[in-house]
Amino acid sequence: MRSFNIKEYTTLENRDALIDILDQVEEGVFWVDFSGRIIKVNKAAVLKTGYSQNELPGMEIFELSPNFTISNWYGHVDKLSKRRKASFKQTLTTKSGKFLPVSVKTHIIENGSSSFICAVVKDIKKSKEERNQFQRVLYEYDKLIYRLSHDLRSPISTILGLVNLAKKDCTSDQNEYMELIEATLQKQNRLMMNVHHLSTIHTTPIHSDDVNFPDLVNDIVGGIPLEKEEIDTKWSYRYKLHVPFFSDHYLISKILSPIIENAVQFGRHPDRVAKIRIAIHTDQNGAHIVVKDNGTGIDAIIRDKVFEMFFRGSSESKGSGLGLYIARIAANKLRAKVNFKTSREGTAFEVFIPHAVE
Repeated sequence: MRSFNIKEYTTLENRDALIDILDQVEEGVFWVDFSGRIIKVNKAAVLKTGYSQNELPGMEIFELSPNFTISNWYGHVDKLSKRRKASFKQTLTTKSGKFLPVSVKTHIIENGSSSFICAVVKDIKKSKEERNQFQRVLYEYDKLIYRLSHDLRSPISTILGLVNLAKKDCTSDQNEYMELIEATLQKQNRLMMNVHHLSTIHTTPIHSDDVNFPDLVNDIVGGIPLEKEEIDTKWSYRYKLHVPFFSDHYLISKILSPIIENAVQFGRHPDRVAKIRIAIHTDQNGAHIVVKDNGTGIDAIIRDKVFEMFFRGSSESKGSGLGLYIARIAANKLRAKVNFKTSREGTAFEVFIPHAVE
């Protein structure tokens, strides 16, 4: 196979030649629009990622490289628009969950009145010893995260139990301090739970469960601790489950839980009653889910960061900043799409999950 030299094919006149050689080069070639959505790939890209020629177009580049965040991508696009080309090292996640170290060269391709990004991906050659060491580090990292999240939760649970016992014999002033201690411990416990979920998502194989969406949503909503101002939230549900839906129940819950919890916490508006609408319908393609609130919306300055690890969009946030990051990681594993639309009238998260592949 020949090596791909993009310098020869960066003009419109050479576009036909580019298409002809695309499937003959050894490097993976991805044509990507400026939002990060894949347009076209060559055969080498299919072999490297494990996805089919039909699956890759329409996917987002973040699904192949979870540590390549949306804000990082737009920062790269901004630099690329000025320099016209760039190169960097990255790690691809294949369909089977393996990690593939690669070098990436990106160029802007002009196509008449429109333009797009061409990314040329090449394996970083490593010795067998280096590959084994890399896999060992990943294995030890997963074990460490699992053990830490498990072992740290045990003493937290013990202290919470002691606090509850102490509250029975406390004065009103002492009880106030106990409640502050309890709230801090609960927050730490949620953080440990989220870290545990991250480890589980990475290491557990995908199951094909018969998903009962009404029961799943009821469990999520019923498990959300509500503040006084959140109790009056008006809920509405619409289900059009035309076909049975099979996918991983656990992973879907990790996608929907933070989205619904955020709708409760941030879906309030000072001038109107909080309303949350959840609509789910299934068809031959998969499950289509919308979670919509009538809050104040997401500020434009933070919209590209909401899926990043440990990002907290407000000082009022009660979470660890891992919720939507976990949702994106779980979605990537199921080849699902998570997007949102927001305005001063509220925010709507849109989720599409394909049927599990047997």
